[in-house]
Amino acid sequence: MTSTIERPPAAGAAGRADSGQRQNQPIMAAIPVAAVSAAAWAAMCGLAGIGIFVTIGWVLSPRAGDGLGVPVESAGLLWLMSHHAGVTTGGATITVLPLALVVIPLSLLRIAGRWAARISAVEGWVDQGLLVVAGTTAYALLAFGVSQLCDLGGAAQVSPAMAVGWSAATAAVGLTLGIGSAHGGWARVRSALPVEVLPVALAAASIACALLALSAAIAVVALIANWSTVISLGQAMSTGPTDVLGVLVLSLVYVPNLLVWALGYISGAGVVIGGGACATVFSVSGGLLPSIPVLAAIPSDPGRLAPLLLFLPVLAGVAGGVILHRRIHLELRDEVLALAAGSAVVSVGVLVLAWLSGGSLGAARLSYLGPKPLLTALCVFGLTAAGSIAFALIVHLVPTLRADDTANL
Repeated sequence: MTSTIERPPAAGAAGRADSGQRQNQPIMAAIPVAAVSAAAWAAMCGLAGIGIFVTIGWVLSPRAGDGLGVPVESAGLLWLMSHHAGVTTGGATITVLPLALVVIPLSLLRIAGRWAARISAVEGWVDQGLLVVAGTTAYALLAFGVSQLCDLGGAAQVSPAMAVGWSAATAAVGLTLGIGSAHGGWARVRSALPVEVLPVALAAASIACALLALSAAIAVVALIANWSTVISLGQAMSTGPTDVLGVLVLSLVYVPNLLVWALGYISGAGVVIGGGACATVFSVSGGLLPSIPVLAAIPSDPGRLAPLLLFLPVLAGVAGGVILHRRIHLELRDEVLALAAGSAVVSVGVLVLAWLSGGSLGAARLSYLGPKPLLTALCVFGLTAAGSIAFALIVHLVPTLRADDTANL
């Protein structure tokens, strides 16, 4: 006699069970559909968020009677600038753009990429790569369309090539970060990395955090020391409450640029301030700076003690050596190699940030403002590597020398 458990379910019961399972499962979308949807969502949210603030400022400004097209075009232009696309106005291209604005599209694209990976159930590196490529292509096409609509009557515009190129680069980075975090992708990447990479990553992260903290401290001190100039520049740019708010927002979004410029200054590479003029810890030659209050932190006279600031990147290297030595026990050779490689990784990041933080504000004397990317990266590498390797040598060799002296006694 066949038991109830062994008896096969009836056809109706099996059908109802399959139907219930299908209802509980999320609806999966194809990779192209998920990619296009994610790109459109990130672009629309970015445009809407920036548009709200632009519209509020436009309503409160005296130019509120110019028509609704002005805030719409301005929002589109500012959205393209948030991807670091340069603006052409008056025959000159402005590329000294605030780094803080890049956080907006990157954050939205990361969220969109994570969502797209979940609804499309991508599997493997190939599917993830296709999702990134499809989403990047869709996002770049949307940016191209926005660049065609936002012209501001010819007063300011973003070239289609810049709009497509910078938006595609931003989308590729943001979507990759989001897709990688969707299904524990970064955990799989970490597990697949060789064991030798962990000390390098720890050293690089420690040195980078120390450099950031020291650069921020120097920037704050410089702002306080030049506070009167900061206030005068702010008063010159603002004539009413709306202008004051605009100057405040403009200053805040340029704070990351100031931190990178401060790093260029304390590394010894200096900061170019127009027409070949440069401000370093040794000397400052005359130049023309943008009328942005926070950039008044660049000193007009370095002072006799300014060269001592070169010890700050060395101190950051020492901090990286201390953290690596306490967290991971390595032989002297392996520790030195890890610290040198960590300094090299940090210098590559500094190279990219220095390149992004500077740029052009016009022609002739204003053709470039900001730190020298390659020189800043090389100086940061040399100083941080010197500090970290010196610490490693002292920690490993001094106990050995003491032990030898004790044995001889």
